[in-house]
Amino acid sequence: MKKVTILQDTKRLKASVSLAKRGVPKLPQLLTDFLKFKKTNPKQSYNKHDDSLRGGELKSLGLRHFDIGREYRLYYRVVEDTDSIKVILYGVFTHEETGTGRPPNQNRQKSFADTVRNAENRLTPVSTDSKLDPVIECYFNWIRKECQLWK
Repeated sequence: MKKVTILQDTKRLKASVSLAKRGVPKLPQLLTDFLKFKKTNPKQSYNKHDDSLRGGELKSLGLRHFDIGREYRLYYRVVEDTDSIKVILYGVFTHEETGTGRPPNQNRQKSFADTVRNAENRLTPVSTDSKLDPVIECYFNWIRKECQLWK
């Protein structure tokens, strides 16, 4: 069985989650459940709202997105090599921010694609053990507290 590693673009993920938390109070729990699922089922869709991008430059990068509420999506990709599978989290964004809305915005798609390519130098592992590592646990606790303010 291949080893599954979950990586994150820490800076972009943290910033995008803090913006999205206002509209999605259950975001910390959704992300935690998503990560636990992907740790054991990295190539399967989390649910019917988890699929590959269908066109443009972002599709060529192998990006996927998981719908979070009506407005936000978690953008990520799954990379498989001979002995491991990596699930790479880029952030929580709207279709407008990534240029994938209607109508599509090619300039935003190109900008977001550049952001994804540049993230390769900033990726850090995410713990998905039953007990999250202290940094991630602290971060999720902070999000939970912040979400309470926006209810």
